[in-house]
Amino acid sequence: MAPGFPAGLLAEARSAPGGRVYAIDPGYASDGAGGAVPPEGIIGAWKIGDDGRPAGEYRANDRYGGSSSSPGGLA
Repeated sequence: MAPGFPAGLLAEARSAPGGRVYAIDPGYASDGAGGAVPPEGIIGAWKIGDDGRPAGEYRANDRYGGSSSSPGGLA
C-alpha cells in the first residue's frame, strides 16, 4: 500500500510541477556531497501533476535499504 503524501512536502510539490517529490531516509539526508543522497537512501517518490499537486502515484524504491534512524521507511 502506498503511503499518503506528507502535508509537509506540499511546498516542494508546488515547486516541481510535472516532476517527482522524493522521500529521503533521514539517516542518509546529510551523507552526500552537495546534498546528494545515494540510491539506497531514497525511500520512494510521488508523481507531481502539471498543476504542482500530488497526482496520487507513488513508486517505492526497490534499492532502499533502511537505516538505523528509520528502519521501516516513512515516519
